[in-house]
Amino acid sequence: LKCKFYACPGNHDHFGDITAQLSYTSLSPTGRWTMPGLWYSYKYSVPGQVTTVLFLMIDTMVWTTEWHKMRLGTHSPRDWGWMVHTQKTWLTNTLKTSTADWVIVAGHYPVYSVGSHGPTEELVAELVPILDRYGVALYMNGHDHNMQHHVSNKVDYITVGAGGHWIDNSTKNEGGLNPEGSLKFMASKLGGFLSIEVNDPVYLHVRFIDESNAELYSYRKENPRRCNRAPHGCD
Repeated sequence: LKCKFYACPGNHDHFGDITAQLSYTSLSPTGRWTMPGLWYSYKYSVPGQVTTVLFLMIDTMVWTTEWHKMRLGTHSPRDWGWMVHTQKTWLTNTLKTSTADWVIVAGHYPVYSVGSHGPTEELVAELVPILDRYGVALYMNGHDHNMQHHVSNKVDYITVGAGGHWIDNSTKNEGGLNPEGSLKFMASKLGGFLSIEVNDPVYLHVRFIDESNAELYSYRKENPRRCNRAPHGCD
């Protein structure tokens, strides 16, 4: 694929030398690899339109107890707290000051999931209120090796983890921290990806597609950021 790849770090990246991936952003001979920091943003302007989309790529590992345990001996609890605080402050300030029509946040760990790994407690407690407050339309993640669509309040939570070498068809984490009735779609297929089409500031279209390019599931999403700005919200 001759397109740019905007990456965000996950658990396996942190298990190795994460700085190598950050450095490769400036060393990639094709310029397609993009991960200038553990968290960063980029703004996309829809061709031929005035519509803009802000993407925020975050490092969900530093929010979690797993990362803290993994770094035991190399980072102090003070360092962990500083990294979480720094990322949260950056995320909040970026969302607060953004004038983009749409906002999409992506990280490796799921907020909500019924799969093997399940929901991430720290993200439910600390990230969800930020997404709700600033009208984020989509949160996208991997980690669980399947495809899921959850809705909570006005935020859609999408797992796109079907590009790996094995598939997880477990639903062992139904309930719990997952809001009741939040799961709208789940598929466990070997091979699959997500397509997001944005043509205007009001609606976007999401499509889950399998390895043969067949559409598995699709829906239209109204912009919660627009609703937040409207005097009386949206119906």
